[in-house]
Amino acid sequence: MPNSYNLHGITSSFFQPVIAVKEIGSENLYYLFTVGQYQSSSVSYGLEYSIINMNLNGGLGDIEPGQKNISLPGMSKAWGAVNATRHLNNRDVWVVTRLSDTDSNYFSSILITSSGINSIPVLSNSQVNPAPIPNPDLPLEIKISPDGTRLVCAHWGTSTPVEFCQFDPETGHISSLIRFNPSAYNSFLSSTRSMEFSIDSKFLYVSTISQGLPGYGIIYQYDVSKTDSLSFMQSEVLIGLDYRRSALQMGPNWKIYCSDFMIDSLHVINIPSFHGIGCNFQINAVSLNGQLSVDGLPQFVQKYKAYIHHAGDCPLDPVNFTSDIWPPPDSIRWNFGDPASGVANTSTLANPSHNFTSSGNYTVALYVRHNDNRTDTTWQTITIQPAPQPVLGPDQTICAPQTATFDAGACAGCTYQWDDLATMTMNIGSGQTYTTGTPGLYRVNVTGPNGCTGRDTVLLTIGTPVAVSVVIATVSTTVCAGEQVTFTSNASNAGSPPGFQWNVNGINASNANNATFIYTPVNGDCVTLKVTSNAACVTGNPATSNPVCMTVNQLHPVSLNITSTSIHTCASTPVTFNAFPTNPGNGPVYQWKVNGTNSGTNSQVFTYTPVNGDCITCELTSDISCPTGNPALSNTICMIVDQLLPVSIIASTPQTTVCAGTSVTFTANPTHGGLLPGYQWKVNAINVPGSTNSSFTYVPLNGDIITCELTSSDNCVTGNPALSPPLTLTVTPNPARTVSITPSAY
Repeated sequence: MPNSYNLHGITSSFFQPVIAVKEIGSENLYYLFTVGQYQSSSVSYGLEYSIINMNLNGGLGDIEPGQKNISLPGMSKAWGAVNATRHLNNRDVWVVTRLSDTDSNYFSSILITSSGINSIPVLSNSQVNPAPIPNPDLPLEIKISPDGTRLVCAHWGTSTPVEFCQFDPETGHISSLIRFNPSAYNSFLSSTRSMEFSIDSKFLYVSTISQGLPGYGIIYQYDVSKTDSLSFMQSEVLIGLDYRRSALQMGPNWKIYCSDFMIDSLHVINIPSFHGIGCNFQINAVSLNGQLSVDGLPQFVQKYKAYIHHAGDCPLDPVNFTSDIWPPPDSIRWNFGDPASGVANTSTLANPSHNFTSSGNYTVALYVRHNDNRTDTTWQTITIQPAPQPVLGPDQTICAPQTATFDAGACAGCTYQWDDLATMTMNIGSGQTYTTGTPGLYRVNVTGPNGCTGRDTVLLTIGTPVAVSVVIATVSTTVCAGEQVTFTSNASNAGSPPGFQWNVNGINASNANNATFIYTPVNGDCVTLKVTSNAACVTGNPATSNPVCMTVNQLHPVSLNITSTSIHTCASTPVTFNAFPTNPGNGPVYQWKVNGTNSGTNSQVFTYTPVNGDCITCELTSDISCPTGNPALSNTICMIVDQLLPVSIIASTPQTTVCAGTSVTFTANPTHGGLLPGYQWKVNAINVPGSTNSSFTYVPLNGDIITCELTSSDNCVTGNPALSPPLTLTVTPNPARTVSITPSAY
């Protein structure tokens, strides 16, 4: 730039002697801040600024005449490094530098707003004490994290070269947390050269060079969430070496680039937000096409911005908005502060337009989400000027040859223009009123002294006289007592909305002024409807409908009772149920149910074999007119069913072999014989008369077969009567008696 000759500031050996900050609210002006350095025993220049106007020099920009090397009050001892970051409001800017002298050991934060540069700095103490002039601890570089909460400052010529601080982007205050040495200090005579943060402000990168080993450099990574010196140093990771001195600077793509002294390429940390060596440090990654790097890389204000610009200030006319955002957003959303506009109150377009519904002050909000998921919000209050509000009234219909006069209302200093939108004939009148007998869609445009225009339209229709008529009907004129009936109407030429009045037997019904009428009639009621039309050019108004007279039948209660032949029976025994209906009609339908499940056929009689606990009901559906309680459910009959018991008997005797003529007793052992069992003993299958007890005694013959028949007195038995297994007797004949005499000798 032609006027940049003799611009003050450090010329070599430092990475950060200059930074540019756009003037808040300006499209073309920039502050260019420079910082000086110590010379012998005095400070040269300090912090100064110049004004760059990008409209000068044929659009290439230049320093404004007389606006170069302007000193800032109290900043003569600022030197070595300068940086800048956005204020917490993402609009204003803090410019941060270092004041170093035997009596000035401070960080200085200077606020830039839309009002300009605040001449009163925010001073914060530093832990690094300056050495006596002319060999002070040189502040080589200041870096501020992208989120505006951390600050680091590197010094030359001190035993602990890096000062790690907390930065408050709202107040500009800096709080020193720790001082530290990169590990290279333990092995070599080294110095810190440059620093940079990852875009997510999670990691700090520090480059060093070795004084003892020329051409040897190291880059370390630190976790900035660690704010005590022990854990901070324990997070140190070596991520790159084997190059010479390096300046670190994050680019617009969030990668960190590293310059190398007299090398024709740049090194790159490709993924700075990744912990450890996975951050992917790459040597000689970007070619400089034969050119050589020396020291630093250009720095810039990296914090986010979001501004709103607009044009237009009339209600109902488009107000055009443009967004001024950096970096380019992932998505944006506008809220125009005009909820009366409905869904049009928001937009996701970069440069939308909005028609505000009325005059007044509106707070327009712009929400921005960046590609790294960071969000910004900015607001702007805009004033929408009042506009005339003509009211032409409702649409009109007149009958030929009548005319209609429309009045836009008095308005001081306003101009009027009438248009017929039906024929697209513009400027058919310029007065406050307009009279016509021609049908059309008429619009008036009333423009106030401030240039804002209000509009209204009215439709004029020319009508031909027609008759008003109405017919009413209902689904059926025969209903049951207590049943609601709906009457509907069909009106012709009644207008919108017409007037309705329903009548019952010639008397106005209450709350009956709609197109339909619902009520509960009594026998003989007659209903009519009177319609009053609000349409133009009608005859026979109001019109009365045809009468509809009702027949109302009395109600017939439906009921059902059932009986059974038995409620206590034996298993496998069928039971018959009978139904006795009340008001069944001519074709009743019976549905028998066992335990709630449909069973049987459509009959008044139901026969089935129950099991214990079964409950029987019957549902009657009557076809009688006007029934109540239809279908009707009967009473419930629950069954007691006893299980069948098997009847058996065993006959026994102490012995089945006896001597002839011996009397033998037999005993019956019954099962399920009941309280009064019946016995019948049999010998060789022939009943023995009188043998009806549980025991039987007689003198058997050889081979006799004895059985006993049991007749049980129990209910619900099977195998009754039961015959015992046969007993066969063996009778042994008695031996003959003889006497033997033996003679004796004498």
